[in-house]
Formats: sequence, structure tokens, C-alpha cells
Amino acid sequence: MGSLLPLPAQARVSVWTQRLNRPVAILPLRDGRILVVEERGTTFQHSAQGERRVEPWLNLWPSQAGNRVLSAVLTLDLPNDIRVVFYVHIKGTELQTDYAQLLLYQEVVLEGQVKVELRQILADGLPAASTRMGGGMAVGSDGALYLGTGSVENNDLPQNDESFAGKVLRIPLSTDVPLVWGKPEIWAKGFHNVVGLAFFPSSNNLYAADMGPRPPLARNWDEINFVQKDQNYGFPIVFGGRASPPYRAPLVHSTGVRLWDPGGLVSVGTGPWNNSLVWTGIESQALFRITLNRNEPEKVLFFEELFTRVYGKLKALAVLPNGQLLMGTYNSEVGGEAVDRILLIQPR
Repeated sequence: MGSLLPLPAQARVSVWTQRLNRPVAILPLRDGRILVVEERGTTFQHSAQGERRVEPWLNLWPSQAGNRVLSAVLTLDLPNDIRVVFYVHIKGTELQTDYAQLLLYQEVVLEGQVKVELRQILADGLPAASTRMGGGMAVGSDGALYLGTGSVENNDLPQNDESFAGKVLRIPLSTDVPLVWGKPEIWAKGFHNVVGLAFFPSSNNLYAADMGPRPPLARNWDEINFVQKDQNYGFPIVFGGRASPPYRAPLVHSTGVRLWDPGGLVSVGTGPWNNSLVWTGIESQALFRITLNRNEPEKVLFFEELFTRVYGKLKALAVLPNGQLLMGTYNSEVGGEAVDRILLIQPR
């Protein structure tokens, strides 16, 4: 673990690992390993202390070829059976447009040999574009995968019930053999670009970080929303706190002057930041936190902004069992020098 870094009084920060290229997901496992997923498709294993194994745990593509990982989530963590879902953007060709997939990979141990294999393509042909593809994912206590998508550069789609764009989708999953996955269900609609999803600790309350529209439609207006079934969050009709019935207003939102540009969202259920939602900011280069009333899921008690412009762009975020957080920087250019780090945050 590296030396301590300059920090605000609310947290202690140290370098956990470095020399990464745009990490987009950090996945702690029960056995102490931590998987770090890079945007280019490479996943590395780390020890609890941040030491990286030389050989990748998984490399999705032999060469980058323009493909990218938007996010990843752990769906099963049992001895000899670990399953990770990757939400990926497949770059199109002259004969085929861009599209997105949900890929389930499984690590199994057979006769002492560890294998990581593609188990199933859970969803294929999801809407895609160069930007606004979403990527927030969370697994609920109901045994389902929730995926947040984006408007894929078409503002008509979030209100279109025939499209999966600009939605929060619910996909039932199974641990049976063979796996049985249900068709994606539109859980909620009217989003611009859902980059983070998180269930609040010890509850079924789901929250979303929605990256707001940019010029010429509007300036900034990023949102944190309390997501409920069959609700409409208004985009592109309303956004940034302007909603009134039948549309749902966000819990908190940025202003037209100061953007958040959220990158990831987690909930914290223990330690000094108990009952908090925490999200990273890419262009804002900051970490944000709100504390909620456990019994009133839409009541915000506290808001703060941390580390502004200290570590550069921030994206991947994970919570450890002790309430500490791992936060990834997002400063490497794709295919360029690996300058990104993961920082260990110890709240005070």
C-alpha cells in the first residue's frame, strides 16, 4: 500500500494500486481477492492489499478493436463458482451498427484448475452509440439484475416503451443449471444516461445516478433518483428538479453552472458514512456523498463534495465490508499510458 496522500479531514486516502488504464469496475470477492475491470476489456486480480497478479483474470478481446466495457457487476460469489456480468459496447463495422451486450462469465475450480469461461450472452443487440449508453448495474434481493441504460444520442427513446434506451431494466436471473434468464423488463423510464445503480443498505430501495443533458438541450443537470417500478423520470420533457406529477423529481441534482458528471454510485451501510449514497464525478473530478434517512427513502439529511480536482477524473467505486471505499481514477487515454490508480478511502 502506498504512502498517504493530501486529503480533507473527512477521510484518509492512500494509493491501493496503480498503473491501470481506465478502470470501470471494482469487484471485491468473499475470498479476499478484488477484481479490477478496465474499459479496454482486461480484468486483473488483486490481493486485499492491492497487489496485482501478473496474468489477467480475463481478457475479453484479443485486441481492443474499438470495443469497450461500460461496467461489470458480481452476480454470484460462492466457493468454486464466481459469476460476473459485463455490460459491453461492441463497435460496429461498415455492415453492422454499434450494439451492446450483457455477457456472463463464470470462474469455476475443477480438479484444482481455475477456469474463467463465457457462460452465456444474457442480452444481445441492446441500443448503442458513441455516448450516453448508461452502465449502472446492481443485483437486488429479489434475485434480479438491474441495468441502467442511456438515451444513446436519441432523446425520443427514453419515453418510447418499445426501446430499452433511457431505462432501468430488470432481468430475472437464476443459479440453476442451465441458467434461466428472463426477458428484460422495463422497470422505470425517462432517463438520460444512467451510469450508476445502488440498493440502499438493508432495504430494497434502488437509487440511480443519471448523467444529465448537455448543450444544446441543456447545461449539466445531473441527478440522483429514487427509482420505483413503473415510474417516469421525465427526460427529455423535464429534468434537473423541474418535474411535477406524473413525472418523478430527483432527490438532488446539480445546477446549470456546476456539473457532477457522475461515473459510479454505491451505498454504504456501515462505518462513519453509514446510510450514505456516494458517487464519483468524471469532469467535476470530485467525490460526492449524501446521507439519507433510513426510514424515509427520499429525505436527504446531508450533502458534501470531497477531493475536488485533487486526483483528476474519477469513475469506478466499490465499498468494502468494513465501510472503506476503493475509488478509481479515470485519466488514461484509451490505449495510452496506464496512469490510473485505485485509492483506498477510510472515512472518519
